[in-house]
Amino acid sequence: MQKCKNAQDLLQIARLSGKRRKKRDGIMKKKFIILTITGLLFASLAACGGSKTLDASKNTADQEVQNQDSQETSDASQGDMEENVGSDSMEGSSDSAENASENQSGDLTFADLAKYSFEFCSGAGGWSTDFEIEKDGSFKGSYHDSDMGDTGDDYENGTMYLCSFSGKFTDLTKINDYTYQMKMENLTYDETPGKEEIADGVKYIYTDVYGLEGTDTFKVYLPGAPVRDLSEDVYFWVRWANDDSEEGTQDTLTIPIIVNEEMGYGIYSYERQTPYEEAKSILNTYQASYDAAVEELQKATLQSRMDDYSMQMYDISDSCLNEIWNLVKYNTSEEKFNEILAEQRKWIADKEAAGNEILEQNDGSSAQMDRSQIMAELTMERCEELADYLK
Repeated sequence: MQKCKNAQDLLQIARLSGKRRKKRDGIMKKKFIILTITGLLFASLAACGGSKTLDASKNTADQEVQNQDSQETSDASQGDMEENVGSDSMEGSSDSAENASENQSGDLTFADLAKYSFEFCSGAGGWSTDFEIEKDGSFKGSYHDSDMGDTGDDYENGTMYLCSFSGKFTDLTKINDYTYQMKMENLTYDETPGKEEIADGVKYIYTDVYGLEGTDTFKVYLPGAPVRDLSEDVYFWVRWANDDSEEGTQDTLTIPIIVNEEMGYGIYSYERQTPYEEAKSILNTYQASYDAAVEELQKATLQSRMDDYSMQMYDISDSCLNEIWNLVKYNTSEEKFNEILAEQRKWIADKEAAGNEILEQNDGSSAQMDRSQIMAELTMERCEELADYLK
C-alpha cells in the first residue's frame, strides 16, 4: 500500500471514500440536544413563580463586541504595545483561525479537524458526547444520557444527565505520518457539575463530560493508521463507525479519531456539515422552540406568565445567536469578519435603543413583556442575517 506523508492527503482520501454514514445521525443528535436544552429552559421558566428582568447585554456575541471595543481602547492608550489576539477577542479569533489554517508543511492542523464532528458513543443506548473543534483549537459540545426508570414523586418521567462544555486544544504535534498529539488547555461547563433541577416531570442532573476526563493529553489518529496501533479498549469504541465490512476485518482506520489513552476511550468522527448547513439547522431547531414560547405567551392570561414567556423568547433567540455567531467567527475571512463586526456594533446599539424606547413609551405593567418581545424578534432576525453570511 502506498504510504501518504501528507495529513491533508489522508483526510481527503477518507472523505472521497464516502465515510458519511454518521452525518445524518449526528445532525439529528444535535437537534435533540438543542431541543432538550431549550425545553429544559422552557419548563424551568414555566415552573418558576416570579418574573425575571431582561439583561439586554447578556448575549455572548454582544459581550465579545464590547470586549473588542475595550481592547481597541486599551491598545490605543498603550501606544505601540503588541496587539492582543486572545480567544475572547472577536477580531483576534478570526485572525488566529486564519493563521491556524495556513499550513506550510502539510501536517495536520486544527483547521483540518474543524471539518469533522466528533462523537463518543458505544453505538448502543441513547447516550453520547458530541463536539466540534474550531480552527484555533477551541471546542464546544454537549453530553447527554437518560434513565427513564429512575423516577420519583416529582420526576415521574425519569432522569436525564447532561452538560454543555467548551475548552481549547493546543500544541498539536506530529508523532508519525498517522499520529498526532495535542493538549487540552482548559475545559469549562455552562452549569456546575452536580447541580440538579426538576422540570416538567424530569429530573435533570448536570455532569462532567464523559470521554474527555482523566487526562489533558490526547492523540489523533488519521485515516490509514493501522488498527493494530490501537489498544483493544480504544478500538472497541470506534470499531462500529470505522468498519463497514460484514466480517469486521478492517485493518486500517478509515476516519480520523481522537484517543484518550488514559481512560482507553476512542472518539470517532464524521464529516461536519458546511457552515451554512449547520447555521440553518441551528436556526430551524431554535425556531421551533421559539414558536412554542410564542404560543404559550398567546395563551397566558396572567401578566407574570406573559413576562416569563416573553423572557423565554429572548433567551432562546439569545442562545441561537451565540451558536450562529460562533460559526461566523470561524468561517469568514478576516476582511469579511471585520465588516460583520462593524455591522454587529451598530446592530447592538439599535437593538438596545429599540428596547429602551419601549420602556420610555410604556410605564405600565406590560413594559417588560413588550421590551423582551421586541428584543427577541430583532435577535431572531439577526440570526437569519448572520446565517446568510455563510452561504
